[in-house]
Amino acid sequence: MSTWQDFLEYLEKLRHTNDEPKPGAIMFAFVNRYLEPMEDIKYRIEFDGKAVSGVTTQSQNWVEVQPITLQSVKVYAWSRVRKDFKLIDEVTPVLGKRLLVNERMKTFKHKSETQPHPAPQRNTPSPAPSPAKAPTPPPSKRSSDPAQHPQGVEPVKAKNGKSEPEHQAHRSPTDKITVAQLKKIFPAAAESYLQQAADEFNRDLAGYKLDTPLRRAHFFAQVRQEAGSALSPKQENLNYRSDVLLDKFSYYRKHRAEADTDGRLEETTYVEKTIKGVKKKVKVTKIIHKADPVAIANKAYGGRGGNGPAESGDGWRFRGRGIFQLTLRGNYKKFNADYSQYWSNGGDDFVKNPDAVCEYPHFIRSAIWFWIDKSVYKQADGGTSNSDVDSVTNIINPAMDGAAERRLNFHELTYPTFK
Repeated sequence: MSTWQDFLEYLEKLRHTNDEPKPGAIMFAFVNRYLEPMEDIKYRIEFDGKAVSGVTTQSQNWVEVQPITLQSVKVYAWSRVRKDFKLIDEVTPVLGKRLLVNERMKTFKHKSETQPHPAPQRNTPSPAPSPAKAPTPPPSKRSSDPAQHPQGVEPVKAKNGKSEPEHQAHRSPTDKITVAQLKKIFPAAAESYLQQAADEFNRDLAGYKLDTPLRRAHFFAQVRQEAGSALSPKQENLNYRSDVLLDKFSYYRKHRAEADTDGRLEETTYVEKTIKGVKKKVKVTKIIHKADPVAIANKAYGGRGGNGPAESGDGWRFRGRGIFQLTLRGNYKKFNADYSQYWSNGGDDFVKNPDAVCEYPHFIRSAIWFWIDKSVYKQADGGTSNSDVDSVTNIINPAMDGAAERRLNFHELTYPTFK
């Protein structure tokens, strides 16, 4: 054998002969942040001592390689600033598994061309000048007609608590939330269902404080996390493990013995199984004690937010419901009282019938009410950074559960959809 590459190919033949799993192929797709194909990307991919290079096109923005070892595959892209290739990714092959890797490029190529001036017309008589018109005096007040304000923003004079003048932007929404936009965020939901949801949101976008793309992006990033890809209403089941109860609720930190009594206890073992000819240790979890969700709710939420003591049953009765998990008697009562300010039809007595919060359209309206009541939209106006997303999450879910996923929802799904 003359080269070490030949030796690697020899090992591959031995591996194939022994019917052992081999590294799967890896496909690299060069895309923009919206997962659209990127053209004119000059690339070089190095693996197993080899290298492939080329330039992507609109029709072929992907490159597939077949490594024969588990050595890292390095991906380089040409940098116009450095005038050289720059390492953008390093991927380790996986035995018996193909990989699809999206290389999200930050560079964009804008095409433009200069149109020539039209040739001057000769021997054409000039039109007679029209009689001069008196200049129109400027209006005393700025018109509120959106057609006269392409940006749709009208300054509104106001004064703060110190009687100092300040200007607030009043924005009249000129567009609606569409089914196509919602389908990008909730792909598992039927379009007929999303049409109902869109109609509900579009009833009063300004009143709901969903009148800017940024507000919508923050709102629906949170909704996606709470309601999932199908935009499903839910209610809290409180089927928690004992250790989770200690982390989540102050009651159980004060009564640690009750966490073992009320929470779910599990036993974890590892069993050796053969998967595709390979022996692996698989984690097996067995429940040895079921949780008591009713007791958990009554103890964790008892004596809080207008709830009676644990014995009253208010904790379970007013557990989390709706998209943003409306919880505690005081919040149900306030939602009940404020309902008529925003909706004149179909209001239920949510204190007497708390399960109604999970019904359409109340599970959507409860989220809208929370968004307005807690002034979450003010945090949403802050911007598009991770800290801005976290500031919204901190109000929706103070425990910051799924904070990383909510950031991903915002940057990858909702902001590109509405911006």
